[in-house]
Amino acid sequence: MVIKDHVSHIRETILRILEKRGIYIHIHTVGVVKSVNTYLTFADISIGELKQYIRGYGKLPDDADEELNQIIFEIHSAINRFKIVIRGTSKNSSSKAQIGSAITY
Repeated sequence: MVIKDHVSHIRETILRILEKRGIYIHIHTVGVVKSVNTYLTFADISIGELKQYIRGYGKLPDDADEELNQIIFEIHSAINRFKIVIRGTSKNSSSKAQIGSAITY
């Protein structure tokens, strides 16, 4: 079973349990572009907090601190470039399909 199958099974189980108890919820789907943008935002925030978490291991030498800043900047830049691409596809359905087919869970 792949992750997608596990997630589907969990959703089906929750819906079955709720329905059995007379609780009905409106299910809505999130578009591919919005979903990818959400994941990119989460990754961007996580990378931004990386230095804070690294500090928990003690003070970094100056050269390592500088290298970590460069790594964080490089990853932020890559994420931001991808976000620009994603925003550009929000009106182009064929690009959305390409993004959707590229995502695997």
